[in-house]
Amino acid sequence: MSASSFRFYAFLILLLTVRLVFLALTKLPLDCEEAQYWSWGAESLSWGYFSKPPITSWLMALMTDIGGRSSFWVRCLSPVFHFIVALVIYRWTRMEMAVNKARLASLLYFTLPGTFFSSILMTTDVPMLLMSSVCLYFIWQGIQKQRLTCWAVAGVFLGLAMLSKYIAAFIPLSVIGYALFNDRQLFKQPGLYLMLGVAGVVMLPHLYWLFTNDFTTITHTLHSNMVVSTYGTKLNFNAFFEYISGQFAIFGPLLIGVILTKRFWQPVQPLEKFSHWLVWPLFTLICLQGLLAKVNLNWGILIVFGMILLTTMVMSERFLKQMIITNTVIGVIGVGLLFDPYASMKALGVKYKGLKHYQLLQKAMQHTNQICPEKMCHLIADHRCVAALARFYGDYASAHKWYRGEGGKDYFEWTSPYKARDNSAPGNFFILTQRPLVEFSRFEKLWNEVKIMPDHTLYYVSGTPGFRLRDDPWYP
Repeated sequence: MSASSFRFYAFLILLLTVRLVFLALTKLPLDCEEAQYWSWGAESLSWGYFSKPPITSWLMALMTDIGGRSSFWVRCLSPVFHFIVALVIYRWTRMEMAVNKARLASLLYFTLPGTFFSSILMTTDVPMLLMSSVCLYFIWQGIQKQRLTCWAVAGVFLGLAMLSKYIAAFIPLSVIGYALFNDRQLFKQPGLYLMLGVAGVVMLPHLYWLFTNDFTTITHTLHSNMVVSTYGTKLNFNAFFEYISGQFAIFGPLLIGVILTKRFWQPVQPLEKFSHWLVWPLFTLICLQGLLAKVNLNWGILIVFGMILLTTMVMSERFLKQMIITNTVIGVIGVGLLFDPYASMKALGVKYKGLKHYQLLQKAMQHTNQICPEKMCHLIADHRCVAALARFYGDYASAHKWYRGEGGKDYFEWTSPYKARDNSAPGNFFILTQRPLVEFSRFEKLWNEVKIMPDHTLYYVSGTPGFRLRDDPWYP
């Protein structure tokens, strides 16, 4: 191994090690979504869940089964997967570029501020990016070498990517766009169709699950995220500009500045043209989504591959090295602030909204742990995030969200709502709520009540508590 190769791999391994050590030592608790994904997999290994495909939940449940229930084991695959993505990018770009440029492409991805942040969380983006990177690598192999085995492998990983996050469906759409405008011979060859067929076979169990569960994942995605606007006919310019400006946080300021160069918009090589198709259709759709309804910063994260390839191909090695150094500094500082989020909030005088539900649960547990032995009491909360976090961090017999009869707004209302009225066994319950006690009924005795926060009270009751519905004759 040459000295330059050693330095390349050593830097990647060093960053991977630092991120794993961070996860082992950090005081950053699980995010609401992480706790919810884990609870899905821990509850049952299914081919689908309420709002997301299954792979992320499977991986979380697998790792906590191996290592125990801790935030490290929930998240530890995230930096490892990003490390593998960086190696895949190196292998892919090595097909078209000099070895130095290929290494810089790999390092550029691994040092993006977005990659730094994503590496300390386990979200659906992480396995999707891994599966997508392998899929794209074999797609390009299939295009260049016209090997059906490459297209078949690409189909397997396309299916796995979509089992991680549906946004991976833009990969075949990008390939079709590239074929239509740049390489129509692909339509005359069997490779593209083989990839789609294999991906369909991989997705088949999930599709059957969707069919038997009223397509809940798709309908939730359409109605809550991608289609239905809560703004009527009014354009939501705030969400649009927040998404655009937020890309600076994900990609770093220098990478976004690359699109202002003339060379960026003059693709010459086939891979440059292919990379544009990986970026602009999805980016345009997400921007339009932001104008019509709402958008999260990571919804278009799949464009990262096209942006990395284009930047590496059109910019000089010196500029790329400067970008890597700048991104590393930004990433280390940003993630460092989350190592102890409580100390950072106190020092900076800011609040981190992601801790709200965890802090609420921790204050409740200070009382519930003293009152009731572990696994002997149930917790009922107003919010799905508190219920999910309670399942991970608490020692309750069960943790549920109140169900008001409106149905299906989130996973806990869909699969495991607490709506006990006539058919549930009596027990001891903690009710963590913003609502007045008059809205609850049918419990035998109120043992205690504690004001946890100005807007939340913890009630300790026994019996079979019910929730007063508006069709009850005694509803206040």
